[in-house]
Amino acid sequence: MSGQTMYSAEDRDIRGAEQDYKKLEKELDKKIKRTPTDHPGYNEYQYHLDPIEHDPWQLTSFLTTLYDDYTRSEIQGKLKETFKKQYKLTTWVEVQIRYKTVWVISPAGIPVPTQVPYEYRIFHTKLVNKGLEVVIREELDNDQWKRYEIFQDTLGGRPYLFNGGLPPGGSDGSGSPGIDYQIPAEALTDEEFAAIYKEAQKYVGTPYVWGGSTPETGFDCSGYVCWVYNQNGYDVGRTTANGLWNKSQHISEAEAKPGDLVFFKGTYDTPGMSHTGIYLGNGMMVSAGDPIKYANIHSSYWEKHLAGFGRLSK
Repeated sequence: MSGQTMYSAEDRDIRGAEQDYKKLEKELDKKIKRTPTDHPGYNEYQYHLDPIEHDPWQLTSFLTTLYDDYTRSEIQGKLKETFKKQYKLTTWVEVQIRYKTVWVISPAGIPVPTQVPYEYRIFHTKLVNKGLEVVIREELDNDQWKRYEIFQDTLGGRPYLFNGGLPPGGSDGSGSPGIDYQIPAEALTDEEFAAIYKEAQKYVGTPYVWGGSTPETGFDCSGYVCWVYNQNGYDVGRTTANGLWNKSQHISEAEAKPGDLVFFKGTYDTPGMSHTGIYLGNGMMVSAGDPIKYANIHSSYWEKHLAGFGRLSK
């Protein structure tokens, strides 16, 4: 395995490849939005959509692992191939028999309300985002994966490429070492939360790894939450903090209970929710900063970024 930690391609080619992948995503988004125009005449349109998003660092580390020094034009085929593996768009039509009231003139000449069946047609659109790193892991062998991890861990030596790079202290940007915290015994009487917390506490103190999603690779904030919940019978896949926000029922802080999720915006330069953690009650959370640690969500840093709470369902 190479010990190289620097991206080899020119900045313009790396950014160009990222722009081309985003262009594919924008075209997919436009296609979905055109659904009523492209498929007219239905009574209703229903959408079941994963977020359209990816981590640019994952894409760049993947391309560098495969091709080392590449140009934007050389990897166009690979971009399209990877995109097709990450996203799957399907559509289907559901026909329901419904009834409407019509007035029928009886033989006696009296209007009579009558229930008449008709077809109610629903056009469904479903988008599954498998997760870019899931696609990458399936394609790389073990040696390539180790090299990919080095690039991810070091941002290829070029932290300025996307969004100014990862801030000090991992994705939370707080720079705080975390605090000691003991879960109240009464919270653990909830079997569902107790199981979630049992898995979550295993990794407290684990260093932050951008894009990490398993105990073997390490975790970033969303990778940590996805792992913990997937181990407890949930099916959230591998998504971002914003993706988890989109998958959850949004609730108030007053409604939040141990085992719900807490979300933050602006902890680094990315649209939507940028950080998430597992809410423990009493204003506390555990999340993957650097390292995975406990924190008070109303401390000065977290308070200014606090954006909401969410509840996942199985």
